[in-house]
Amino acid sequence: MVKICCVCHRVKLKNSWVKGSQELEATKLSHCYCPRCYQRTMRQVQEMGRRFQPAAD
Repeated sequence: MVKICCVCHRVKLKNSWVKGSQELEATKLSHCYCPRCYQRTMRQVQEMGRRFQPAAD
């Protein structure tokens, strides 16, 4: 099973993430986040969490 990033669609082959691959046509895919997209997404989640903090009474 080949991992593919659900954001940028890079594919994990061996120990690196690469853009697209001809090998994917007959391969089962597992969607995940590549390290770069994971970090970017987590920063966005943290920013949203800070923005929506309940108001102190």
